[in-house]
Amino acid sequence: MRNQRSLIVIALALKPGEHRLLGCRRGKWKLPGEQPRAYAVYVDDKDMVWLSDWGANAMVRFNPDTEKFDAFPSDRRGSNVRQILGRPGEVWAPESGADRLVVYRTKSSLR
Repeated sequence: MRNQRSLIVIALALKPGEHRLLGCRRGKWKLPGEQPRAYAVYVDDKDMVWLSDWGANAMVRFNPDTEKFDAFPSDRRGSNVRQILGRPGEVWAPESGADRLVVYRTKSSLR
């Protein structure tokens, strides 16, 4: 029996400088690909969930509103993104296996 991995997302929307809960979403979705190996997770300023998938050697973006995954494969073998950071309009994925930093620009509306 093949090990099935899933992404469980609990998203809390807070306005900057406020501490009140605006909404909550909880669900379970199967990660794309034959043998997903999620490592790092990051939620950007548009509430998109980004994760590094070592099985696909890719960054994966998940939209909780549409429940759709988009994969962005690295052009280098064994990119090994161990952490994901960002700021408004950008997601930073340091590829430790490729000794480089990849920046995804997200300023246009993705919803």
